[in-house]
Amino acid sequence: MISGGIMNIKTIIALGLCTICIFASCAIAQETCGTVADADAVFMLDKSGSIGSVELAQEKQAAAAFLGYAGDAALKPAVAIGTFNVASANDPAARIENGGNLASSYGHPAPGATGLYQVINNISLGWGPTNLGDAIIAARNEISVHGSRPAKFIIL
Repeated sequence: MISGGIMNIKTIIALGLCTICIFASCAIAQETCGTVADADAVFMLDKSGSIGSVELAQEKQAAAAFLGYAGDAALKPAVAIGTFNVASANDPAARIENGGNLASSYGHPAPGATGLYQVINNISLGWGPTNLGDAIIAARNEISVHGSRPAKFIIL
């Protein structure tokens, strides 16, 4: 019982030290975080039958928030917006949305959204199964064709 208590105290102390280290590294990272983003980023939003309007709204909000955050960087990442679902045999399972190709100029948020913000706003729910593999392939193709930093990329 006592040794178990000692182990718990050691665990608590170790967790406390880890927390301090994490907060210390975050404080350092915040000094430079958002000033340079030397990578291309592709957002692939799920609009399949697996999600509802609330989840799609959250995806769109996250993508727009990223644009707002990255828009303040001195070196902005090129960002693309795509979606995935399988609507029909003639429809690709994943695609970069019209006007959503990689760009480091994002446009302006609502009201009167332009650029990538408008692309995000125009995404609506689809139907069909979720195909993550095709989403990753579509994002990687976008980076291969339009990317400025093909060795550094993020698919979200």
